[in-house]
Amino acid sequence: MKRRNVILVGLCVAVAGVAPEAGAQSLSAVRTTDFGIAVGAAFPVGDRLRGPQPFTGAESPAKLDVAGGASTGFTVAASMGIRPVNSPVGYRLEAQYTRFGLEPEARFGPGGAPETAEGHVSSLSGTGNIILVVPLPSPLRPYLIGGAGAYLLTSDITQEPNSTFGAQSQTKFGLNGGVGVEVIIGRLRSFVEARYHSVFTEGQNASFIPITVGLKF
Repeated sequence: MKRRNVILVGLCVAVAGVAPEAGAQSLSAVRTTDFGIAVGAAFPVGDRLRGPQPFTGAESPAKLDVAGGASTGFTVAASMGIRPVNSPVGYRLEAQYTRFGLEPEARFGPGGAPETAEGHVSSLSGTGNIILVVPLPSPLRPYLIGGAGAYLLTSDITQEPNSTFGAQSQTKFGLNGGVGVEVIIGRLRSFVEARYHSVFTEGQNASFIPITVGLKF
């Protein structure tokens, strides 16, 4: 997991390092602004995308351990992008909601008693990102994206036979990085993107990968 964080930091630093130079070359260029929407599937990574933490002692309230139990989910995002004309560097502000269900597997409540659960865990994030476009003489524009922001992690879980935890939330800092391809056909701009999100939770990070398709206006 630490190695993945180093890769994410390296991607963000590399993209950010190019930004001032490319931006300086385009100080007089007209800046374009776009708005985007995207939807897609989201995949939990490892066993740490969790809501409530496991019961740890008599002084702690009974909480359900959902480690390893998150299933493939969905994600939706809205964004505003800014990019100087003829510059390979752009900037994106993004709000993203990602939600995962729980796998139908046995879990353990306080004292190690076997229990089952239903519900969901989710992430609501606001991030600032830098985009580095690879210029090609074609309608396809590959790009790298990296950034950071705040992630509100929430769980809403009912544990059978008779326990309900309700919604529990925590806000943490996180990084993201990935790749995408923008397709330009006339005035229509669509894109496909995959990114790795790593949220700095206690112990081990909570991580997930959304793969999305979207449109820019």
